[in-house]
Amino acid sequence: MHQRQCAETLHQRQCALANSLLHQRQCAETPVRFTVRQRLCTSSSQIYKGLLENGRWVVVKRFNRSAWSDSRQFLDEAKAVGNLRSERLANLIGCCCEGEEKLPVAEFMPNETLAKHLFHWENQPMKWAMRLRVAFYLSQALEYCSSKGRALYHDLNAYRILFDQDGNPRLSCFGLMKNSRDGKSYSTNLAFTPPEYLKTGQI
Repeated sequence: MHQRQCAETLHQRQCALANSLLHQRQCAETPVRFTVRQRLCTSSSQIYKGLLENGRWVVVKRFNRSAWSDSRQFLDEAKAVGNLRSERLANLIGCCCEGEEKLPVAEFMPNETLAKHLFHWENQPMKWAMRLRVAFYLSQALEYCSSKGRALYHDLNAYRILFDQDGNPRLSCFGLMKNSRDGKSYSTNLAFTPPEYLKTGQI
């Protein structure tokens, strides 16, 4: 589907998503609806800025349709990741699973990605104090996720580190959702894993 058609399709469809009760370990009975307003990525990733009916801005990721053939597994992953709550994460607040569409929805971070701060602001390079903060906060985010049983992080890169309204770095929750069977991950973009996974393929 053409990029413009993708955006228009999502803009026109008011997808139902489980609301922020996810972090209380339960799914919402009443759907919350959002409208997609803007595509944020120009690469192959389909990530959009959306607006909830209550006026809250969110980020919506549109997975490739072949990425999650099992809707139940997608919902289980979304619920597990939605249970995480940390000021070091851009937290998952819900998801939409409608037919072939699999759309996790997360907190919107307004101050761009680490990639933009590092590579695209030549006249205002990132200070070393902030670079150290990014490394420290990222390590805290990964440690927190590991302590909660989410030790695998997929496709860890500068686009997955976002800056919140206070200018603090946060790790995107999207990389925590893994497509796996029998405890084994089938991602080809695995970027962070504990050492035992490299040996056995299992956590």
